[in-house]
Amino acid sequence: MKKNTSKIVIAAGGTAGHLFPAEALAQELKRRNYEIIWITDARGACVNTKLKDDQRYIINVEGINGKNTLSKLSGLAKFACGTYQARKLLNHIKPSAVIGFGGYASAPTVMAASNLGIPTAIHEQNAVLGRANRLLAKRVNKVCVSFRQTQAMPIGVQPIYTGMPVRSGFDQTRNQNFKAPGKTGEIRVLVLGGSQGASVFSDLIPSTIKFISEPLRYRLRIDQQCRKERLDNTLNAFSDTGVCVRLQAFFDDIPELLSQAHLVVSRSGASTVSEITYSGRPAIYVPLPHSADNHQYANAKAIAESGGGWCQEQRKLSPELLSAQITTVLRNQSILLKAAKSAKAFGSVNASQNLANIICSIENTEVQNLQSLGGAA
Repeated sequence: MKKNTSKIVIAAGGTAGHLFPAEALAQELKRRNYEIIWITDARGACVNTKLKDDQRYIINVEGINGKNTLSKLSGLAKFACGTYQARKLLNHIKPSAVIGFGGYASAPTVMAASNLGIPTAIHEQNAVLGRANRLLAKRVNKVCVSFRQTQAMPIGVQPIYTGMPVRSGFDQTRNQNFKAPGKTGEIRVLVLGGSQGASVFSDLIPSTIKFISEPLRYRLRIDQQCRKERLDNTLNAFSDTGVCVRLQAFFDDIPELLSQAHLVVSRSGASTVSEITYSGRPAIYVPLPHSADNHQYANAKAIAESGGGWCQEQRKLSPELLSAQITTVLRNQSILLKAAKSAKAFGSVNASQNLANIICSIENTEVQNLQSLGGAA
């Protein structure tokens, strides 16, 4: 295949929720022989991805939403600084297109690219268009979304449904048909707290397990993500439940764990729900109560309405309620099988390819000299 000399800048930062789908796109673009260059922030640079060897730049930027005027002004100043830094980098890189995935580094980079006349796109991972993406939506060439019904879309903007890119390793899980647990034998439950963990699960899950009747409880094997500082306390909380439990701050074998899971209990960040639904696994979602624009609730609600899982608001949830729901679904094969089938149907297929096609459609194959676009730093 002929070497493609076009450079694509991917701007993403903050958390794995932004970086993992960006990583999936990068892998697809690399297969098409594009050169990938990352612009991220300090937090994004620390996230463990499979693309460590890629060229990447860090800009100094932080969120604008603060608790007081001083912090907001500081955020605005750093946003302006980040935009200036991104502009200088883009002048140097001369990419044929820029795509933003959210996170602090995304908005200033996409803004700078738009000002320079470089083709741009944004990708929204959640069921609610984020505030930064709302700001950019009318400035970019393409707005791509993961949910068919994405809320808070500006009037006049026509989004393109590409689905949510899922990082490599999950195809095998998707291709394995879900098998509901039988009347005997081990039952695997996977508990995920998202990229930053979920402290509430350290209290909720052990308490919930104690309300499950012993014959069913003793069949459970739980793999639970837990904040590092809560590992010891959480393990102690499980000590008198009689269940086999594995606790880790971060699982690097999520595809394998999902392939084994009969039920997932999880937060509903975009990356997490995309991997669960793509794998076709039934899940009880407990949205983060104070997520921006309540997007985790919107994500979970969309999946629940499709039949691919259940949404339980944290403020209404108790160990008694959760144990009753877990007991009901684990004792009813038809409920689990139906939810697994609906989850799999909800999961995005070919999202990385769809998004790569969009980038290919907008890129400048003949990159203009940015100096002529007013790009001098």
